[in-house]
Amino acid sequence: MHSLISSNRRQDSSDIEDALKQRKIAVVGLSSNLEKASYQVATFMMTQGYEIVPVNPGESKVLGKKSYSNLKDAYESEGPIKLVNVFRQPQHLIPVVLDSIEIGSEFLWFQLGVVNEEAISLAREAGIRCIVDKCLKIEFGKN
Repeated sequence: MHSLISSNRRQDSSDIEDALKQRKIAVVGLSSNLEKASYQVATFMMTQGYEIVPVNPGESKVLGKKSYSNLKDAYESEGPIKLVNVFRQPQHLIPVVLDSIEIGSEFLWFQLGVVNEEAISLAREAGIRCIVDKCLKIEFGKN
């Protein structure tokens, strides 16, 4: 519970507003399973005019779009991706952060329950603005 509290304490509310201005979102861990939160959030954001770039090595296509194995492959095919929305277990976040740094992402959005202090620190040290333990869909509805 301690890391959840410290992450939220470091949350900058302007990061949410600025992240939502990005119209292309790479969704790491996007599933084709309609029951999964990643699918529901991505579908909703598409209905709001956002371009979704699926990133999941276990999927070939999600939401009618090619799913990439990693962010670097997505970047090579789709061009710049400034907002990365992450639906992965906390222990898998470091590689996502490293790829985000490499492709020049400006925002990492770690969904509800996705908290890894080391990954968050690494991202912030590289200048990536982080939204932590928040749902993209819920925050969109507030703005």
